[in-house]
Amino acid sequence: MPTVFLLMGFVAGALVTILATWAVARNVMRREEAIVRLLSSLQAGFTEAAASGVWPLTLEPLPPSEAGSGELVVWDLLGSDPVPVTRTPGADLDLHQRLLQAALDVDRDLVIRRVRTAAGRRLNGLAVLVRQQGELAIVNTFCRERPFSERELNWATALGRLMGNSVEIVLAQRRSTVLADLVDSIDAADDAREVIELVTRTLSREMGGMASVLLRYERGRFMPYAMAGDVTDELRSFLSDGMAPDTGLAWEAYRRGGAIYLEQYGRHPRAAPELVALGIGPVAIVPLEPGPGSRTILALAGLDPRRWRAHDRELIERVRQILRVVLDLRYTEERLDAVVKLERELVVTEAGDMPGRLLEAAVSMVPGADGGSLLLRDGDVFRFVALYGTARRASVHASLSERDALRWYASDRSSFQRGEPRLAVAAGADTLFDTFGGRPVAEFVHEEGWPVANLNLPVVDEGDVIALLNLDSLHDRHAFGPDSLEVLRAFQPLIAFVLRDAERRQRLTANATTDALTGLPNRRAFDDQVARALAAAERYGTTLALLVMDMRGFKAINDTYGHRKGDEVLKQVAAALATVPRAGDIVYRWGGDEFAALLRNVDTEEAVRVGERFAEQVRGVEVLDMPLGINVGVALYPTDARDLTSLLELADARMYLAKDAELPVVATDGPAERDPEAEAPDGPSA
Repeated sequence: MPTVFLLMGFVAGALVTILATWAVARNVMRREEAIVRLLSSLQAGFTEAAASGVWPLTLEPLPPSEAGSGELVVWDLLGSDPVPVTRTPGADLDLHQRLLQAALDVDRDLVIRRVRTAAGRRLNGLAVLVRQQGELAIVNTFCRERPFSERELNWATALGRLMGNSVEIVLAQRRSTVLADLVDSIDAADDAREVIELVTRTLSREMGGMASVLLRYERGRFMPYAMAGDVTDELRSFLSDGMAPDTGLAWEAYRRGGAIYLEQYGRHPRAAPELVALGIGPVAIVPLEPGPGSRTILALAGLDPRRWRAHDRELIERVRQILRVVLDLRYTEERLDAVVKLERELVVTEAGDMPGRLLEAAVSMVPGADGGSLLLRDGDVFRFVALYGTARRASVHASLSERDALRWYASDRSSFQRGEPRLAVAAGADTLFDTFGGRPVAEFVHEEGWPVANLNLPVVDEGDVIALLNLDSLHDRHAFGPDSLEVLRAFQPLIAFVLRDAERRQRLTANATTDALTGLPNRRAFDDQVARALAAAERYGTTLALLVMDMRGFKAINDTYGHRKGDEVLKQVAAALATVPRAGDIVYRWGGDEFAALLRNVDTEEAVRVGERFAEQVRGVEVLDMPLGINVGVALYPTDARDLTSLLELADARMYLAKDAELPVVATDGPAERDPEAEAPDGPSA
């Protein structure tokens, strides 16, 4: 028992000494140098203890007469190549190097070899391999003339194991210290971004200044999110462009879902040639999320040779866990901020622009999305109202029937009605398959540039599917994961609310800007739209014609047959006028018997011809035996005027010139010739 107590006391004392020594050494030297010096001291202490016969293990004490004399070399294997860190004065380094190589070839904890000096003298060699978590860390080589006794071999074996444990204790203490300091710094940080930069800097420092880069999946590329350490201008430039699909090992780790540690990056078949050209040697590629599809990758890269030890991997794993928690919080904050910002923007967004803004936000917020489309229900069909970042523009139709929408959804109607998202991925060169049901997803994928993955969300409100949201990945079949579905489900209520609100606002706007009697846009609609039309004409260098129209003969009809008949005539005139304009041209009822029209990208002659067709259509309206006509004044931007006030004044003045000359249309300020076919005016309009 006393021997056991002595053993426990010695081991405890030795460990305390080790930790105390390390605490002092870490402030004045690098980690590797501290470990090596500590182990050298430990080795010398054990040698002295063995030689004096005071050995703490349950072995027989080693008599002083058996200690003998010899040469000792301690080799550090923590780096890429063995390095002698301490040795007996006068030791033959070449001899010990041959003994070391023989030991590494055999790879046993204890190796005995007969070795020959340069002078031909034969010696007995002993190599003790010290492992740390199964990996070689230190090798002690000892040479002398006399053979090693059984007791010495037992002592050497025990020494090697104790030294391995000591190394692990020192490194574990170092990891604990680094992580404790890191946690303290995190507590003092102001935001998640600062924490991320702090963590990457700390990891780079602990890895000897290696480049430490956090890559984030964005729109089909891995983009740098944070960088620290030895990041050269060339490396920064390469990373700033983003890593395209299947470029480099980040994508390999993304697909496979596991960490990649390499000592020679250039030997990997998927190594990026640009990084090989930069001389990148050791790399570590570590996905933050478990399993395939992690959207954040931690990458370490260096130029100097390095072995990835168990200590390195353990430290990187601890840092990975910290980064994962911090980034989860960061991404949640970003999405909440995006939702709040979107809600604020939509308050002041015009109803017609809402679908596009909503789709853009969905593509930005849902992980994996490159682009997409939004379809709104219009009776029995779904109409495309917004497209973003997708190649479909040239190949889709303007609408889908509900039957075709269900074929595209490729699942059962009940799931469609409940608003369950459907994920489809490409199983071949030109086909998408529903990963939930395995059925073909219609024939929408036969055009070049179609997505290789698609998320389809039926947007449900009060039991009705009011819209279809498609989110696409154009490059990555694995782009959409559980996080994508989670965000999309959370986004669904906002989509439904915004679309319903947009519909309500459009109805209110339509009611406020539509003439209740004729169904034409009213004077308020004209005021809202003419300013935008003028701005567009100025921006694109096109023309805009303003036509002001006043009816002839309407007052007589009102006086003779009453206002009810007058209202009926106004409806007929409005319907007749609405048949004339081209697509994009608009006819307005200003009030009473006054109308106006905006014609885009026409010259004066074309505007006059349109005015004449207006007059012809009005003359064709049958009102018993009462004559009916219209006078039109034309003003053209930018030929006649460049501002709205001047255009209105000119068009109105020319309309009165047309009345006075009994002409259907006047487009100049000169004297007008009388139109023999024009009806006589009946005075001011009612």
